[in-house]
Amino acid sequence: MISSSSTRATFISSVGSTLAQYGLDGIDIDFEYPGAVERNAPATDTPNLTAFFSELRSSLPSTIISVAAPAGYWFLKGFEIDKIASSVTYINMMSYDYHGPWDTNVTDQAPVTNPHTSILDMQDSALLYVRAGIDLSIGPCSDASGILTQFEILALMQQQGLSATLDTPSETYWFDDKNGDLVTFDQANTWAAKQKFAKNACFGGSFVWYVWRRSMAHVSEM
Repeated sequence: MISSSSTRATFISSVGSTLAQYGLDGIDIDFEYPGAVERNAPATDTPNLTAFFSELRSSLPSTIISVAAPAGYWFLKGFEIDKIASSVTYINMMSYDYHGPWDTNVTDQAPVTNPHTSILDMQDSALLYVRAGIDLSIGPCSDASGILTQFEILALMQQQGLSATLDTPSETYWFDDKNGDLVTFDQANTWAAKQKFAKNACFGGSFVWYVWRRSMAHVSEM
């Protein structure tokens, strides 16, 4: 869609029509991920995505436009995030999926996973954006606050007679279920700590995205 000015224009026109038809205030663009070699993405995605946001803003000057942006350097380097920032209302930093099954295949690293939404990782992510020249006030800090929904987590713990442990440095709760899966999640106190971090780091806000996912199979260490 972003590969040429004509295809971008077609999409932008459809966005304008859809927003008008349904009375919507804005649009969130989640492009995962420009230039990513794992997905055979061409390097031209990077400047083309920047052009897309510029054209989208020019076409829809009063529309709320947000971009879902990665929290790690590996994927963030595919974005000209400092240039995109001038065309969007918000940058939604996706501060989750820091760790998962891929941790078992890291060279020279023990097959141990870390919390899914560690506040320590969020702090490192914020520094990436600061170094890129981003004003964090336009960047809500996000959190996938449960591998499962809170109801499903509590039901699973009750069903299996399990209790959760608070990992204080990362501000996450975790437990190993009886299938050998590690479940990490937030509760009110850890979510409050992450909201406080977002406020103290001068983020413009925070948002929650729930996912249905098991963080790690057959790994029980933290």
